[in-house]
Amino acid sequence: MFKSSFIGLSLLSCSILFSAMTCNDYEYVPTHGVSLENNSGESIYYACDFYREALPLTPHVIFEESPGYGNNLRSLPNGGKDSTFVITEDGRDAIGLIIFKKSTLEKFTKKELVELNLYDKQYSLFYEDLKKMNFRITYTGE
Repeated sequence: MFKSSFIGLSLLSCSILFSAMTCNDYEYVPTHGVSLENNSGESIYYACDFYREALPLTPHVIFEESPGYGNNLRSLPNGGKDSTFVITEDGRDAIGLIIFKKSTLEKFTKKELVELNLYDKQYSLFYEDLKKMNFRITYTGE
């Protein structure tokens, strides 16, 4: 019994030591919260993604290439605010955001939005862009 306990303890110690020697150091990258405010006069629906480069979200991307976006558009009422966005402070990430007014989605089918590349507003913003905006994206409907 002593021998099997000793072997088990030895294997555990070796495993911990090996793990400690082979672990990569985790690089902590600070983040900053970003808010979206809707002052357009009507409800909006939007999709958001994060990139290592500013690649804009388009109707084609959200409704055809990655339909999970189009099926899960987030809504924000007029006067509403969403603060769930976060961007890294290292300047490597960008937020891609596409907005549709409720009236736009009621007027056009998804197929028409894709074919005509219709949306109400599109953003591709890096950390420095957001810093200039005080980390607040205010959609006014224009």
